[in-house]
Amino acid sequence: GWSGDASGTTNPLTLTVTGDLSVTATFSQNPVDHTPALAVTADGAAAATVGDTIVYTVTVTNDPVTGDGSPIGGLSVSGDVSGAATYLSGDADGDGWLEAGETWVYRATYTAQSGDVGQLVNTFTASGQDAHTTQISAPAPPPPTGFFLFLPMVMR
Repeated sequence: GWSGDASGTTNPLTLTVTGDLSVTATFSQNPVDHTPALAVTADGAAAATVGDTIVYTVTVTNDPVTGDGSPIGGLSVSGDVSGAATYLSGDADGDGWLEAGETWVYRATYTAQSGDVGQLVNTFTASGQDAHTTQISAPAPPPPTGFFLFLPMVMR
């Protein structure tokens, strides 16, 4: 509010100056609530055999529909089977912040092992932080079924 030769909380304040005046304004800062939202998708091979290198493509979008569109920095993507994914493209202005509507593309690889035979699901999670350094993360929805891994057959 206003104090000194002015009073109240009306904003803006209109003063008629007819001499020396002393006016003090006290402002409070309204905190900005950043609530960005990540949308993550991933795809990979539907089937593989032991020894195959499986390539996963992961896309991460700053979704301004479910979030407020505030930028997300320090973004990383990791699969629970494949490990860290490598950034490929998408940062249009090169500033390291995933802005509203921007989509970044990552790639991860995994070499199929004999212990993986059967159904294998590699769940990816994107993580970063908003402008207030609050951590944010989101998993990619799992595929309806994982991919199937087969042992090679040897005919004699």
